[in-house]
Amino acid sequence: MATFTVYGPFVVPTRTGKGGKSIDTASLSGFWLEANCGSNAGCYIFGLRSGGGTIPYYAGRTAKTLKSECFQAHKLAKYHAALVSVAKGTPVMFFLVPAISKGPKNVSAIKVLEERLIGLGLKRNANMTNIKGTKKDEPIIKGVTGGSIGKPSKSASAFRKMIGL
Repeated sequence: MATFTVYGPFVVPTRTGKGGKSIDTASLSGFWLEANCGSNAGCYIFGLRSGGGTIPYYAGRTAKTLKSECFQAHKLAKYHAALVSVAKGTPVMFFLVPAISKGPKNVSAIKVLEERLIGLGLKRNANMTNIKGTKKDEPIIKGVTGGSIGKPSKSASAFRKMIGL
């Protein structure tokens, strides 16, 4: 089983202009010095922190380096959309870095973690800006998940108990 270490939250530098608040890409070198994990592979989550906590808006992954991936132009557009969608909020980034081991990077574990982070993020914020892995049509299991009407079957009840629902 792959083990990941969480780093953050790190405040993402911003500037205010005509279009409101946006990421200040000129100040990212200081951001990466503070984060001290930009040369690693792994997953990252962009969120907005306000009085009620931090809300996730985007989760991503990279098998290369976090520094080369997190602030690409198409990601900045997603972050900007999140920034303009709320009245207040401080943008922050969390990083999840796999434990260093001999051999190749565990790309499959990074991919699985990204999918899990997207799923967890969607539970907290239905407006996550991720495209992949966000299909909201989850399968319904009669008597177990979804809006079943009536009493579940004995089999469904036993299954629910087995999986802890």
